[in-house]
Amino acid sequence: MKKVISHYITEILAFVALLLASVVGFAVKNQVAGWICLSIALVYCAVIVVSELVKLKWKMPEQTEKSISSLTVSFLMKLEHPAVLIDDRGRVLWHNEAMDSIDSGKTVKHGAPVSEILDQVLVPKKNNSGEEPLSYTAGDKHFSVFHYPVFGSAKKYDLCIMYDITELHNSKEYIKMHNPAVMYIVVDNFSELAQGLKDNYRASSAKVSTLLTEWAATFNGLIKEFERDKYICVFDEHYVEDMKKADFDIIDKVSAVTASDGGAPLTISIGVAAIDGAFSEKEEAAMQALQLALQKGGAQAVVRDRMRSQNYGARVRAAKKDSKGPSRNTAFALCNLLENASNVIIMGHKNPDYDSIASCIGIARLAFCYGKHPYIIVNDRDEGIKPARNKLAGLEEYKSVFVDDIYAQELITPSTLLVITDVNNVDMFASKEVFNNASQVVLIDHHIKKEDFDRTLSVEFIDPSASSASELVSEILEEKLPAGALKKEEAVLLFAGIQLDTENFTRGTGVRTFGASFYLRSLGADPGEAREFFKNNIDDYRSLAEIERNIYKYHDYMAISFFEGVGTESDYLLCCSVADRMLSIEGITASFVVCAVDDSVRITARSRNNELNVGTIMESFGGGGRFDAAACRVYNANTADIVKELEKKIDLFCEGKLRRKEDEGTAS
Repeated sequence: MKKVISHYITEILAFVALLLASVVGFAVKNQVAGWICLSIALVYCAVIVVSELVKLKWKMPEQTEKSISSLTVSFLMKLEHPAVLIDDRGRVLWHNEAMDSIDSGKTVKHGAPVSEILDQVLVPKKNNSGEEPLSYTAGDKHFSVFHYPVFGSAKKYDLCIMYDITELHNSKEYIKMHNPAVMYIVVDNFSELAQGLKDNYRASSAKVSTLLTEWAATFNGLIKEFERDKYICVFDEHYVEDMKKADFDIIDKVSAVTASDGGAPLTISIGVAAIDGAFSEKEEAAMQALQLALQKGGAQAVVRDRMRSQNYGARVRAAKKDSKGPSRNTAFALCNLLENASNVIIMGHKNPDYDSIASCIGIARLAFCYGKHPYIIVNDRDEGIKPARNKLAGLEEYKSVFVDDIYAQELITPSTLLVITDVNNVDMFASKEVFNNASQVVLIDHHIKKEDFDRTLSVEFIDPSASSASELVSEILEEKLPAGALKKEEAVLLFAGIQLDTENFTRGTGVRTFGASFYLRSLGADPGEAREFFKNNIDDYRSLAEIERNIYKYHDYMAISFFEGVGTESDYLLCCSVADRMLSIEGITASFVVCAVDDSVRITARSRNNELNVGTIMESFGGGGRFDAAACRVYNANTADIVKELEKKIDLFCEGKLRRKEDEGTAS
């Protein structure tokens, strides 16, 4: 009370003086003077009261703000989470005690730029609302870093608070490490190889079983043989990394341990699912990975994780399949679809060769036999298929069979059947648009499958052990066509397709190859007549000579050549021919030819060595292919640089350091 009186003493004295003046005025009977003094006193009192109220109104928020700020600082100082205040110049304005305990080697100082502290995690992001928190690790501790904008005194500050998530992080890592992974393992073609093993069958099977059981024990896996020579294994996911680092060397061990049993050594294919989800989802993913490994040629492992599928192994060449069972099953499924189709569209790959066009013609004949009108997608400007079309000119049925991709799209109905042959790379389809719009799709190919499709196909028959698509189609025709239904002209073209991909029966042949050829020969296919398709003109011979002049040896047993300048599709086909011819050079077991075409550089590769997988080398460029024949396409490059890069890739392959890359180019 005394403080209040002392603070307002002047105002009180002035008010009292005015009151006394008014009293004196009334005392001397001067009414006017008395009322004037009294009025002035009252007005003065009112002014003082209003003035103080106004002062109090503005002073209260300031006091409240100071009080709240004091409470906030006190709270943050005692907060167990590290906190730091950053000014608008990006410098440390203040931090609490917990901040000093994060990392003894990295202290936080007042005035220091935040860009130099704790690996820049304190740097506030622009428009950071809704963004994921930053992460910081110090020793065995893990933190999530959140930034909160703070406004005060017309300035913007950034409050950074770090939350210790070590326990949560460790729990997630534990769950991830112990997340169950599922693996399928099958012995490639054991039923066919067993015919040559005879009495050694049981011993070889036991060796494989023992080796796989011992291997599973190294990573605490539970492995069971659910069917003859087929295994399923469950184990902790973190062991997958060890398997990748070893490049799934169990494949080589199985091949080595069975090599002395007579006949060809056994190989295994592996499919691994390291994903999240239920066991049923993991089992399905593992089976898909296994199917992909088999379609890529077998004797390898495919690991499907949360991001993509990756290949490992593939150093040993899988044995060829002698059974026609898959072809027989495909024939029945294809014919069931043909019976219910309104029309049939057939296509191969872009810039078709004789294997592509011949296999399409074989499917067209099957469609004719089921009363359907087939349409084969071709490019009228493609000179390479004109001899094949001329060969069929005498057959009235083929007058309206060949169409372009635009007209083919107009032919599509809900019940249209699309059959694709000699290609499984979407980017290389003769018409990607027709593929995307057709509801029923059958695919028949002999190339190693690079990746899964985004959709499920009605029938997917990929057999990399076959020499050609013409061989597979011939097996289907032999199974389903009536005797004599295949015309001689069609048989000659199919025979030419097999000749092309086997280099006149000198590469990639098997029992089934000669079986299909015998079937075609019985229908009038003449080898000499088929060879007429492959005659070169004088300009081609000159181009071949130019390419062969650039041949040089690499690593003593490999040969590399290149086409000078920018070539055409025809020049690239000549390069493929040169790659085949280079294998006839003494001591050469692998050949590579580089050729620039339009806006890309292509490499075609061949091999005769069962230990040299050119498919792996081409996949490192983003391409693909079989063990003994592969190719790739690299964009935005020149021939000289690709030749140098090819030499580096070969060096890595020979050192055992080459790993496959995914989706960096297009196989062709």
